[in-house]
Amino acid sequence: MVPILLWMAGACPNGIAVEERIGHADELLRSGAYREALVEFSQALECLETVKPTGRLVAVLNNLAGIHADLDNYRDSERLYLRALRLWDHINVAERPSRPGIQLNLLVVYIQAGWLRKAQRLADEIGHDLATAGPQQRLRFLVCLGNLRMAQKRLGESTEYYRQALELAETSGLEGAPGFLWNSIGAVRMEQGKMTEAVNSFERAVTAHERAGKSEHPDLIAALTNLGAAYLAEGHVKQAQTVLARARSLVERSFGVSHPALYQILMLEARVFDRLNRKAEAKQSRRRAQTISRNKGARDPSAFVVDIEDLRRR
Repeated sequence: MVPILLWMAGACPNGIAVEERIGHADELLRSGAYREALVEFSQALECLETVKPTGRLVAVLNNLAGIHADLDNYRDSERLYLRALRLWDHINVAERPSRPGIQLNLLVVYIQAGWLRKAQRLADEIGHDLATAGPQQRLRFLVCLGNLRMAQKRLGESTEYYRQALELAETSGLEGAPGFLWNSIGAVRMEQGKMTEAVNSFERAVTAHERAGKSEHPDLIAALTNLGAAYLAEGHVKQAQTVLARARSLVERSFGVSHPALYQILMLEARVFDRLNRKAEAKQSRRRAQTISRNKGARDPSAFVVDIEDLRRR
């Protein structure tokens, strides 16, 4: 979390204070309105660029980079993260956000974009510093390494990194992490074609989230979605229907009926309805998914491998 700054926010050209504009942008992000949030953060950036570099400026660059990544604008995302890292050296020490945090965010972008050589170079560069970082950042780094190895098709190493992260989470008392990690292990099992093990891992992910008190929390969405996909691949259509309906309901209650996270769920539900010979409902689900995709412009938000936490922002 960026430290509270000891300077007064100036006003944007339309009279709205910088902090108010950033707060509005955060609300838009939580609702899944990425493009609208992008506009708000961009306008806040224009205001902040009129004064000397501050921690708030670096934080806004970090946020903008994360949104561009969500919208598949990886070049813009990389440019903004690199700019944030350059400015980091020139701001007051007391205001500095976490440099390793920004570097990890950039590593996530390189992996998502498929720029695996850049990802490997950055991982090699920051690995030594992160070895002495706090448990949460070490955990994120292990997850990134697991994701990188999966992208490199080195699946055995990928699983080992996820299991190291799982051990670190358990010994450090990071109760929210095991659900995400079992979800990632399930993704590797799916990639290996080990569907029964994948189902087991995704079920453990759901159980871990529930034990952490997240039965109605958005963190559960990815695990439910992936479990539904695994059930469907195994031919357990009714079970898939149940968990996908739960995932969809959770997204709608948490973020609204047009959030990008619904896209993958609706497409999977369409396949379920096809298997149940409910063609009209399948067609309706696909149409709704396509509308969400057009309006939001976001990438498939329910990728099988997910980050421990979305720490790109703040």
